[in-house]
Parts: sequence; structure tokens; C-alpha cells
Amino acid sequence: MNCLNFVFVPSGIASRERLDRLYNEHVKRFYSDPAWRRRFRGRLWEHRHSLWHMARHLPDFIAARRHFEPAKISG
Repeated sequence: MNCLNFVFVPSGIASRERLDRLYNEHVKRFYSDPAWRRRFRGRLWEHRHSLWHMARHLPDFIAARRHFEPAKISG
């Protein structure tokens, strides 16, 4: 991985799409953990100046959240 995407697919993974999906599921599971969210809320108060940056970049946060959502399969 080069911090943005995978540069090779290990032999145990069927495809790059599967690797991307597994990575996105892991990231979503990590940041959806209730314990992590509690720590985050506590740290927000400790670093109140960060709230301005979060509010300013709210559309980017929303776009990132949508990126890590599993793809909806129609049909």
C-alpha cells in the first residue's frame, strides 16, 4: 500500500476489488467501535480548537464516511 491504494495483491486474495472491500470493512469496523467513539468524544473536549477544523471540513468527513460504506447491490 502506498498510503492511498494497494500496489500489489497478495496471493491469498482473489482480486484487488476484494482487497479494497476488506480494507474498507476493517476501517469502518474500527471507527464504528463504541469504545473508540467514547475516547474520541473525550479527546474532542481536550482539543477544542479541532472542532473548528472538523466543522470547516465537514463535507470531506461525510464523503469519507460514504466511501467506506459497503456498496449497495440492487436487485
